[in-house]
Amino acid sequence: MRRLLLLALFLLCASGSTLDAVEPNYFNGSLSTIAPQTVPTTPLSPRLTALQQELGRGNRNALEYFWQEISRQGTPLVEPIVDGGAYVYVTFLWRGNSETKNVVVLTLDNSQLANAEYLAQA
Repeated sequence: MRRLLLLALFLLCASGSTLDAVEPNYFNGSLSTIAPQTVPTTPLSPRLTALQQELGRGNRNALEYFWQEISRQGTPLVEPIVDGGAYVYVTFLWRGNSETKNVVVLTLDNSQLANAEYLAQA
């Protein structure tokens, strides 16, 4: 079993499979199905695309080299968008193991970012 949650997510994205999602219907307490969406076969991140290509060529060391690079440069992975002006791709990475159950990324709104007391508690 792979110890990397990211790899599982990465391979899911690389497969081009569809995902079905269920959303609650708060009006009558039932669940309704959201139409399936196709997952892109190529990540938006140039670095993850390069990793996908290396793995596809059979480079078994590519994943370990990737994580070594990430541990040196830190996260999140920030990459320029070609012709994107000031915009960048920001990819949050987590190297999971067999104990990892889930990973959550929380966002702050502008009032929370501007509040030093809130940040001190976060």
